[in-house]
Amino acid sequence: MKTYPLKLFVALLLANILLSPFVRAESLTAYTSRCETELGIPPNSITGFNCSTGTILPTSQFGSACDAQALLGGPACTANSRLGVKSFTNTNVKAVWVCRKYSGADDPADLLYEDVAMIIHNRQNGKTCFFQNNLDGNGDGPAIPGPRDANALTIWKTPAQTAAINCTGCHSNDPYIVTPHVAQAFRIHNMVRFNPKGAYSVVGPDFTHFNSQISRPEGCGGACHFDPDSSFVGDALSKHWMVPGNIANYIPYHFNPIGGQFYSLHSNGQIRGFNGAGGGSCNGSSCPHWSMLDSNASTVKIAASSSKLFQLHSTGVIWEFMGVQCSQSNSCPSWRMIDNNSKTVQITSGGGRLYQRWNSGAIWRYTNTPCSGNNCPGWQLLDNNSATVEIVASGSNLYQRHSGGAVWKYTGVPCSASSCVGWQLIANDARTINLVADGSSLYMHQQSGAIWKYTGTPCSASSCPGWQLVDFDNASTKQVVAGSSNVYRLYHNGEIWRYSGSGQTWVMLDNNPNTREISASTNGLLQRHNNGVVWRFTGTVCTSGSCPGWTPIQNLTNTASLTGARL
Repeated sequence: MKTYPLKLFVALLLANILLSPFVRAESLTAYTSRCETELGIPPNSITGFNCSTGTILPTSQFGSACDAQALLGGPACTANSRLGVKSFTNTNVKAVWVCRKYSGADDPADLLYEDVAMIIHNRQNGKTCFFQNNLDGNGDGPAIPGPRDANALTIWKTPAQTAAINCTGCHSNDPYIVTPHVAQAFRIHNMVRFNPKGAYSVVGPDFTHFNSQISRPEGCGGACHFDPDSSFVGDALSKHWMVPGNIANYIPYHFNPIGGQFYSLHSNGQIRGFNGAGGGSCNGSSCPHWSMLDSNASTVKIAASSSKLFQLHSTGVIWEFMGVQCSQSNSCPSWRMIDNNSKTVQITSGGGRLYQRWNSGAIWRYTNTPCSGNNCPGWQLLDNNSATVEIVASGSNLYQRHSGGAVWKYTGVPCSASSCVGWQLIANDARTINLVADGSSLYMHQQSGAIWKYTGTPCSASSCPGWQLVDFDNASTKQVVAGSSNVYRLYHNGEIWRYSGSGQTWVMLDNNPNTREISASTNGLLQRHNNGVVWRFTGTVCTSGSCPGWTPIQNLTNTASLTGARL
């Protein structure tokens, strides 16, 4: 009889128990149904796909051949693998599938793939399912059946067989590992930082032992292997991608702004961007769905629209974000200086364009020419009136408010020498205290609390008829914001209301005395509490005093303000 050391014996015994078909052996159909239930997606929604529709995965990213390969064995460089993403009615769930080639022809006309796999993940509850083809050496595809189709087992392994290949041996830190081979496809499919360091567990009795392998060390999340299989280490070192546990010369998680992106500015000058359209809720005390974009104590204001983000420093320097988030060492190099003028007191953005107001009342538009040294020529004068106290932009529109209450709309004609004629008077009411804009809509918030919407008719002589009353005088109103064709108001007592769209009728969305600020964009509505917690509105209005339509998404105590990107 052969003898084993005790540790080896115990390891073998555990392996046999974990992989024994008599202990688990859930059918592929039952496992698929379990996944749909636990991930919160409709029955029969996990379906097949066609490999040919996927995004081709590059084998070179850094200028030399095969420096971004799959790192899963086989020949050094085989091209034409593909990756695709499937969405569900539950926006917190995504399926990422990959069809890989390891050997034989990498001819684009060859539509067979040796390795076909799919990972489905719910970033809100962390539930994850793994599907793997049978890896029998024969090519599969391009049409891949769903795991409950009649011919499913001709392609897919059973859950026990998939568990036997030990997926979490590599996917130990996040469901999705973003190496240079797949990073470009992740960006194309808006999967950048879908759920880095969020909740993560694996579904099904055959995969119970996977959960004990999930570890969450600090660092770069799913962008790197922290304890990869030894065969990966040499590739990682020689192919320029991330050495396990630290960031070298490659950042796959370029921040990927969407329409209506939300940003937070913190008291220490940090700027963070919210990840994804729906984002993800906090998981207990962990709220991982934000990327740090800068950390500079001089930052006093940010402005955003479309995919653009800008910041203003207390010194008057203005910076434009160039798309790369901070590294894990808090290095934030992705900003370029576009102006440096101590007169600047306000910035605003609309339609991807930036405007600034000086303390003299001058208004300037950025022409997309950055600074060169201390020379910052990229600005065009639009007006120069000492009465100007506020500017607001949205879409292609720009407005200004004067200290006496006059409101002007820019007509598109810049200043010529000292002549600035490109403005049209649309309101003249001394009670107006600030302007709110989103898309093509403009609102006046007045000292009495009244809110008016511009209907498009400019002033004629002393008559300014182009305004519709949407809220009566209301001393309770503290803040008015607009976004996604909606206008919202915040009361001093914490109540949040949304305009119904007709008359002066409003619908209550929340009633919390801790609310200090609201922010809206085309991507929804956020509120910030006095303890720093940020909540996202999920769509359920208040009924009978209950206001359940909110989920927490950030819990940093130093959050100072929220900004929603305009159109």
